[in-house]
Amino acid sequence: MNRTPDLVLAPTIELAQQIQKVVISLGDYLKAACYACIGGRSIASDIHVLEQGAHIVVGTPGRVFDIIAREHLRTGHINMFVLDEADEMLNIQVVLMSATMPDDVLHVTKRFMRDPIRILVRKEELTLEGILQFYVFVEKEE
Repeated sequence: MNRTPDLVLAPTIELAQQIQKVVISLGDYLKAACYACIGGRSIASDIHVLEQGAHIVVGTPGRVFDIIAREHLRTGHINMFVLDEADEMLNIQVVLMSATMPDDVLHVTKRFMRDPIRILVRKEELTLEGILQFYVFVEKEE
């Protein structure tokens, strides 16, 4: 692809598909190709279509992030970036879970999270009571 596409991020697959339909309708008159990068589909097909070229990419954050991380979507010269449902997209929930929570991790939560809720359990209070653990040994097939 010779140019960086314009990018539209939507919070859900359904909304991304709806936006894509509208852009395709407008694109018929503007000669603009639009593609939706959404989860639930083959990432290889997303990459293939992006390599063929799309003027506008509509996608969900997870899939678009993956495509960018794989370096198949260049973001250095995006002309237009649309964050649909911006209030919802920026109201994210972050959950940190760990059997141990070192002080440096707790420091990061204080610095970067808004009003975090911490549930800390003392090691001596941890129990596996009520949790059934088992394994099944399976022999290797020849």
